[in-house]
Amino acid sequence: MINSLEITNLQSHKYSLLEFHKGVNIIKGRSHSGKSSIVRALIWALQNKPSGFHFKSHFSEAKENTEVSIEFENGEYISRIRNNTFNGYTLSGNENGLEALRTDLPDEIKAITRMNDINIHSQGDKYFMLQETPGTVAKELNSIVGLDIIDEVNKKVTRIVDASTAKHKQLSTDIKDKKEEIKKYKHLKDAEKLIKKIDSLVESGSILRADAMELESIRTKIESAQDDIDNINEWLKVEKPFKAIKKKQEDLIQLQSKELSLSSWLNEYKKLQITSVRINEVLSLEKGFKKTKSILNKLSEMRLKHDKILKLYTDIGNTEKSLNLSSECLGVKLKEKAELLKSHEDEFCSKCGSHRQYWRKK
Repeated sequence: MINSLEITNLQSHKYSLLEFHKGVNIIKGRSHSGKSSIVRALIWALQNKPSGFHFKSHFSEAKENTEVSIEFENGEYISRIRNNTFNGYTLSGNENGLEALRTDLPDEIKAITRMNDINIHSQGDKYFMLQETPGTVAKELNSIVGLDIIDEVNKKVTRIVDASTAKHKQLSTDIKDKKEEIKKYKHLKDAEKLIKKIDSLVESGSILRADAMELESIRTKIESAQDDIDNINEWLKVEKPFKAIKKKQEDLIQLQSKELSLSSWLNEYKKLQITSVRINEVLSLEKGFKKTKSILNKLSEMRLKHDKILKLYTDIGNTEKSLNLSSECLGVKLKEKAELLKSHEDEFCSKCGSHRQYWRKK
């Protein structure tokens, strides 16, 4: 039971408050005085229809609300509100409000109003059940009291039974046909044994192919390792020249030591030469001439030896460069050999480097 209806800024209503009493309530007035707008306000609040906003009063300001509030006899109320920022409901006990999406009605509003289309009869609608056929009236009454559920259940049960019966007949026929068809495939057991045997042979073949591929891979690795060993052996041939170069390097060090000694002696000689010049001034010209000639001869010999030593020093320097280059190459190859022997330590001798196939069997 609705106790009161409050309308604000909806069509011709600036503000209207209607209070209802138990029993029949009649609203009368001249045409276009807002009687139909009251019904539209009820529909808008109770059913969230229509979804537009054309019913807002033309005389209201843009920022003002269009609002319809309904109070029920149990003290609960709902308010349908729309403005520029909010479109939804407020209700007793909920201050946050509920959004109204399209024409969907929130469940909280349905729980309070407990109304649907049958509760509101607008102008122009047919009279309720007075213009319907007896069958339609009976159907509607059954729906109201809940008897239509029995008819729906009977119809569903009948459909299920009919469908099950037809399915049973169809399955029985299919079973007979399949039994006859199975008789044609009695030989499949022998074929199954043959297929299993073929599968076993195929599996064995796959294992053999895998073993063959693995052996081929091992053979390729062995050939590659043998090529590496041959290359290392070629480089090992440089070992003897390397030792000879090493010996020359030692000789070069000795010659450098001798060169230092000669340089020291030459300095002493120069000092001696200066001293001899002073002595020559004191000694007689003849005696000094003979002694000086002898010293010059020795000096010439020493210069020749010095030139030879310088040439030998240059040759030794060039030899040392070649020796360092050969030493670096030999070190790289020895390192490669060590890494190769380490990676194939099970296939090559750790002492002599020979391959497993050349080992002497005990």
